[in-house]
Amino acid sequence: MTARLAGEFHIASAIIQVTPAYVATVSDVIEGLGGAQIHMVAPDCRLVVTFESEDEATIPAQLSTIRETAGVLAVVLVFHQAEAELSTSPEARHADNPT
Repeated sequence: MTARLAGEFHIASAIIQVTPAYVATVSDVIEGLGGAQIHMVAPDCRLVVTFESEDEATIPAQLSTIRETAGVLAVVLVFHQAEAELSTSPEARHADNPT
């Protein structure tokens, strides 16, 4: 079976510093973003968040949305990695070996 590149896969993590009164509001905004997940809310109101996306523009746009949310003091990108996704679909195999 031959695999072809099907696109990109991006993963990132960030720490979001929030004022105490806005933790719930900011958490709701983050949870409403596709591919974003809160892993921890520290006692000092820092949220540890991961992001997954299939394109390079989504995560920066999500970080901007969070940054513009009331109560957010800081958004710090900690990690970002992009990988090529492989497809093993019949269409991809056929494209490699047309008969």
